[in-house]
Amino acid sequence: TMTSFELFNHVEAGKEDARDLVGSLKALQQTLKNTDTDTTILQDLNVCLFKAQELSTESFLFIEKEANNARKMADFLTDRAISEVVGRLADQARRHTPQNKLAVLVLRYYFEGTGGDINRKNLEARLREAEEIGSLGDYPWTCEFEDVLERYRVKVEKLALEFVVEEAKEMFESQALTCFAVEDE
Repeated sequence: TMTSFELFNHVEAGKEDARDLVGSLKALQQTLKNTDTDTTILQDLNVCLFKAQELSTESFLFIEKEANNARKMADFLTDRAISEVVGRLADQARRHTPQNKLAVLVLRYYFEGTGGDINRKNLEARLREAEEIGSLGDYPWTCEFEDVLERYRVKVEKLALEFVVEEAKEMFESQALTCFAVEDE
């Protein structure tokens, strides 16, 4: 996979390799100077050394900027996908009338009740915590971008459903216990 995190690692490794190459070429240059090597060879080596120095500085500035932009874009898309999934689940709970009316009632209360906004924000925060922001699910970047994004959305939706069911159970249990505690008095 080629996530933006890996891209940063590759950029750093490339910079380090370029610096090592410059160091090796400088050492070779000094060795050749000390052995009275032909000036043509030294000139060729100087050209190679200049190119290596340029690679280790200027070229990587552009690559670093691109890696940083890729990271920001992946962060944005990850965050956006999570928000869209939570919004879509809330819409589905609002529009669906499946045979299980209790589930619809609980889900509508979860998404639209007095704490609905807070529940949605907490769900988004929990998803962001569970899913590494910027990873887009660590799917191979050799796939089409749209496929990567869709796979990620499906993954987040499954995880969101697990979280919603878990939280709805806790909410229902809490409400039921409160209800029975009132009747006991």
